[in-house]
Amino acid sequence: MATWWREACDLLLPVSCAGCGASGGSLCTSCLRAMTPRVVRADLDAGLPVWAAGRYEGTLRRVILAYKDGGRTDCGPALAGLLRAALRAALTQVPAGEVVARQGIRLTTVPSTRAAWRRRGYRPVPRLASHAGLKPAQILRPLRQSVDQAALDRAAREENRSGSLAARRVPAGSAWLLIDDIVTTGATTREVARAIGAAGGGLLGVVALAYTPRRVADARDTPPVGEGGRGAWPALP
Repeated sequence: MATWWREACDLLLPVSCAGCGASGGSLCTSCLRAMTPRVVRADLDAGLPVWAAGRYEGTLRRVILAYKDGGRTDCGPALAGLLRAALRAALTQVPAGEVVARQGIRLTTVPSTRAAWRRRGYRPVPRLASHAGLKPAQILRPLRQSVDQAALDRAAREENRSGSLAARRVPAGSAWLLIDDIVTTGATTREVARAIGAAGGGLLGVVALAYTPRRVADARDTPPVGEGGRGAWPALP
């Protein structure tokens, strides 16, 4: 109901730009231009790659925050375009081994905490994936309720996430990509990798809207990629 009311208000009331506050629409032309995807690949400490549509700063940071915590669900379609760009880059670079060729690559997301669901009234990442025409499998479930990571330092994030997730049984050796919004220290990604590994699969990496440059090492821009995927993965819709 909260989400429905928010979206109804977006249609009936004047909307300001989520990036700069200018009147006239969800995102002004200048902010849309600033959010042109520049996909970056970064490597987490555990060797897991991250493909992100940009760095978590400037206009992109403000728009993501507005979408996640400001109720600006009207920014979803624009952010979904960035997510698709990051996914295309990932699909050109993941290892094309036997399992990938036979089974393809599967997508999943991390379940929101109960507190986050109550506060927002919607789940930002699954909603974003839906805008992008993607259908991640909901294979992960919380073993315990972790707290919001935003205010935690690196050590606290690791402790908060460690052992917090379980995955249902998946096909042996199946290959997965995690869809997320922001990658910071990689604590969530490492916990997802552990949970999926215990369930019989393997995590190839994470596809995200943004990453924090000071917390994720070895970042480099990826070459431009086209619309198609690689191996057995179908072209994006």
